[in-house]
Amino acid sequence: MAASAQDSASSGADLTRFDVLNERGWNIPHPSVADTLLDDVGGMRSTLADAGIGVFGLSAPNLYVTDLSRSNTGKPRAVNGQVATWSEAFETASLTFDLGKIGLEGGQLIFDGTATLNGLQQVNGPDVVRVRSLAYDQLLADGAIEIQLGHYANDTHFVGTFVGGSFATGVLGPQAIIPDEVGRSFGAFGTPAAEVRVAFGDGFYDKLGVQRSLPQGGANVEARINPGAGFTFAPPGTGALTINEFGYQKQPSASQDSVWLRVGGMYNTTPYRTFTTGRGVDNWALYALLDHQLTSNPKAPYRGLYVGGSAMYAPPEQNLFSQYYELRAYQFGPFDARPSDFASIVASYETYSREGRNRLAPPHLGAFATSSVIGSYAFHVRPGLYVQPGFGLTTNPDISRAYANVFNAYLSLTAFY
Repeated sequence: MAASAQDSASSGADLTRFDVLNERGWNIPHPSVADTLLDDVGGMRSTLADAGIGVFGLSAPNLYVTDLSRSNTGKPRAVNGQVATWSEAFETASLTFDLGKIGLEGGQLIFDGTATLNGLQQVNGPDVVRVRSLAYDQLLADGAIEIQLGHYANDTHFVGTFVGGSFATGVLGPQAIIPDEVGRSFGAFGTPAAEVRVAFGDGFYDKLGVQRSLPQGGANVEARINPGAGFTFAPPGTGALTINEFGYQKQPSASQDSVWLRVGGMYNTTPYRTFTTGRGVDNWALYALLDHQLTSNPKAPYRGLYVGGSAMYAPPEQNLFSQYYELRAYQFGPFDARPSDFASIVASYETYSREGRNRLAPPHLGAFATSSVIGSYAFHVRPGLYVQPGFGLTTNPDISRAYANVFNAYLSLTAFY
């Protein structure tokens, strides 16, 4: 349940009429126009909506304030929090067009431009301005079938790793990076892609997608071999990544608690060099995630306590992170006086592959795994604005044991326009 859906009910139902123009294809609810800073100021959205045009903006600067333990001061910078660090700050502007205005009912054109800023680029990715999405989406069979094709990022289309299913409230938390490590597109780094989602009824669905894979090495390598806006169709050394996800999803209501189960797999034909031989091999991953609502409020069904868990696996021969496990508990509307705030605690355990340790660090200096616990609270300051402080302890933040455990203080700001 996304925080944006909460505010659709509480911030003025009139504004939700624009939501039909929000970008489609996501596996998490798109933020509602009812939860924006600009809403329909000056009648701008009304004028555009009359022409079938939807607009949306997202700003999310995430600041790693500092490692309060100061345990890695003076060492080469390789760990978030050694100094105050901007991490994954991004700005996105989205534009959609309802093709029903020209006779193609159920069709939508999508354009997203994204700028990202990172204070520790070798870890978090490069500073870029790129086209995230340029795509065509089509609904068929009264919405039971959805097809999308074009150029876009798959992090909001498959798996679902945002805590609570929301940009606004799920920013802070351990990051399940195995899907991205295996080549799934994410963030500003959209790639050519196509997908089809079929809803079977009663909450069951299957979603199949294929995309041009990101290269081994992720965003930093992608920015180097595919510079500028990112429109090179198939840079050398990249192949096709196929994803299939089967799921069961129910939104909260007066008679139904929220539940979302999704299991899936990825297979990537991009040659990934192995740690032991350096030979290029195909790559793959498996994942399973479950989120379930335990308590609810009769007047506001989204409010309540939720729990969830994740498990992911990728072969250790060509992936530094091989196994990922996560447990999470979170609550929408923890206080009656603040019904759209959000609190969470997320614990994770992620293994470094043995082959990766032997290749990248001497045996006596290579860490076996990294684990973390992060607690945060998102204050919904006003429609369209969230402030989320948090604290987190991370063990073995780098594969090298030369880096000590860190205790970071975080601050995330999220604004919708």
